[in-house]
Amino acid sequence: MQDDALAGLYLPLKVLVYVDGDDQVWFAYVDPATMFGDPQIRADAAYLGLMSGALKKLTGVAAGG
Repeated sequence: MQDDALAGLYLPLKVLVYVDGDDQVWFAYVDPATMFGDPQIRADAAYLGLMSGALKKLTGVAAGG
């Protein structure tokens, strides 16, 4: 939201956790670098990397890795 107030439409970040028909657990989320393509946010904005890293770390820990 620092670069484009419309980015607030995509917040808070969300992670979907679901179980498929084979009882496999999956984590899904939209990478912030992709999600924020519509608002005028620079692709190299440092906070996008921080947000992506946080989502990867969160889902990695939740998956037991």
